[in-house]
Amino acid sequence: MSKLVLKNVARRFGAFEAVSDFSLALAPGEFVSLL
Repeated sequence: MSKLVLKNVARRFGAFEAVSDFSLALAPGEFVSLL
């Protein structure tokens, strides 16, 4: 069972799309660092 779920995340800077359709699911106790 996931404690945190991100689905279909996108990030744009003007016309530039840096992230498209990003999904992530974290279980209890997991640690993730995004740069």
